Amino acid sequence: MNLPKIQALAAPLSAPIPSALGVALQAYLYFVTQSWILGWIAAIGAFVGIEAIGGASCYAVVKLHRQRSYGIEFYVSLAGILAYVVSGYFVLHNTAILIFFILAPFSYFAYSILRNMQDDHIEKVSETEAQIELINAETKRINAETRRAKAGNPTQSTNPTSRKVVEIKPCLCGQTFTRSQDKAIHARRCKVWKQHKT
Repeated sequence: MNLPKIQALAAPLSAPIPSALGVALQAYLYFVTQSWILGWIAAIGAFVGIEAIGGASCYAVVKLHRQRSYGIEFYVSLAGILAYVVSGYFVLHNTAILIFFILAPFSYFAYSILRNMQDDHIEKVSETEAQIELINAETKRINAETRRAKAGNPTQSTNPTSRKVVEIKPCLCGQTFTRSQDKAIHARRCKVWKQHKT
């Protein structure tokens, strides 16, 4: 693990803590006059809730942007980030802790970008492995058919150019292909193939 990864992982765990504690303290002081149990419940809820909203909203915005999906989900997530910062401003506007409410979304963005990049890499590796597996299976099938054809017709020429082109079998979903590469590309997104593999 390199330094940028360590920083991206440490940022969302450390930067939001002061601001979340400030909000939790305000919630505690508001409710503790009625009951110390209510004060602690409010403090814990505020600490966890405010950062969950900020982190989830930042992660959703990054994910939706990378997918080029700018529908209602994107704007709701963006509104969540604005609500996170604005609510922190109103609660802590007279304190130095306010700077952490401004910095916290950037820590969440850094982590979200790193996480999405890792997910994309894993997905590409999986797709490549699926392609290789399909091509290997197709090669074995074609070789087996060629051996059967040679065994059934001993006079057949061994010249590769004289062999009959064998059509590739259809996918489990029923779609047919003439090239193994097309079938491998299709298999990456075919729900039927993925269910069969699992």
